[in-house]
Amino acid sequence: YLPLELLRETALRFAELVANSPRRPDVRALRVQLAKVRQRGWYEAPSEVVGGVIELSFPLFSGEAGAVGALASPYLKQRDVKVGLVGARAALAAAAQEISAALGGNARSS
Repeated sequence: YLPLELLRETALRFAELVANSPRRPDVRALRVQLAKVRQRGWYEAPSEVVGGVIELSFPLFSGEAGAVGALASPYLKQRDVKVGLVGARAALAAAAQEISAALGGNARSS
């Protein structure tokens, strides 16, 4: 969702971060995950830190600026809570759309 120039700058910063990190990401797996995010319009994956947690994240848009941030929330299935993953995802998508509208942008996918 980023303009090409900003995407290049972000990629360079990511490369610098990776170069200085003791943990090396799997670049092929990252590319696959990014393609999935672009296709469906949001990020959803099991947490790499906490077992049983699903990470959800939706982009926030602001007019001509494109994506300016993200609204993210962990999801953990709980025994006495009636909101499932589908409901949590829908609520987060609606909130991201509302925030984007307030910023003068429109969500591109939900």
